[in-house]
Amino acid sequence: MPTGSTGFASKESAEIESNVVALLTAGCFFGAIAASFANDWYGRRYSLLVLSIIFMVGDIVQTAGKGTIAYIYGGRVIAGFGIGGMSASPLSTSQRTAPPTCGGVLRDCSRSSLSSV
Repeated sequence: MPTGSTGFASKESAEIESNVVALLTAGCFFGAIAASFANDWYGRRYSLLVLSIIFMVGDIVQTAGKGTIAYIYGGRVIAGFGIGGMSASPLSTSQRTAPPTCGGVLRDCSRSSLSSV
């Protein structure tokens, strides 16, 4: 497919690609907010389990759509919700499940990686 100077075949394909990326980010935003409440109510273990299932459902929706843009958009939001929630949960989970001898090291590594971003 020939591309223009922007790297996209047309303005329409550029808009579709930007929408696909933005919808995943929007889902991540709301998933991270929801995960904070779910972690308090149900615990991190069950929250991570449910969020990973939500992520898999989003992937299945995207795959089952067979190129239909509505399915891709919907699947991206659902998958983003799972990704955002999972990324908000494990920061303290890795420290709490680690042996006491290396819990402090994990805390320092996660804090330094967050502050460097």
